[in-house]
Amino acid sequence: MAGKRGWRRYEREWRAYERFRKDDVELFLKRANGVVWGIDPPWEAKPGGRPAYSARGMVLCCLLKVNMSYRSTSSYLKAHPNLLKTKGSQA
Repeated sequence: MAGKRGWRRYEREWRAYERFRKDDVELFLKRANGVVWGIDPPWEAKPGGRPAYSARGMVLCCLLKVNMSYRSTSSYLKAHPNLLKTKGSQA
């Protein structure tokens, strides 16, 4: 079918693409972590109620959502369940 329309066929290296996607998210989170820790948190945790995630960790997740679709963000957070805990503290 590609020959009939004059389209070029490109070899795809899915392994390299997936490696790039993984590194892309990590690079973004490193940069965002530096920005988020450069400002005051938007709120402080209250002593009562359910244990809350840190404000900075939640802001990082929201920034991650801006870069990705909802499904991709959900999959990433399920694959990395400790993201809110580790990114909630200065790295």
